[in-house]
Amino acid sequence: MLQACGNLCLAVPPAWLLAIEGKNFELGEPLSGPAIGHLADALTLVERWLASFPSLTPQAAAVH
Repeated sequence: MLQACGNLCLAVPPAWLLAIEGKNFELGEPLSGPAIGHLADALTLVERWLASFPSLTPQAAAVH
């Protein structure tokens, strides 16, 4: 998608990738205990990161 945006608009917006460690990826298998912990850590990290953008706060969204 970013490449298509660059091709069409001649500009690529900022983008980030969040990687969460995993070990087994069998179809239908539940998340392992360590994976649940990694997911919880990742969610905390993303919440803190998003909070650093004042324009993304619920109060700012209500104003627009």
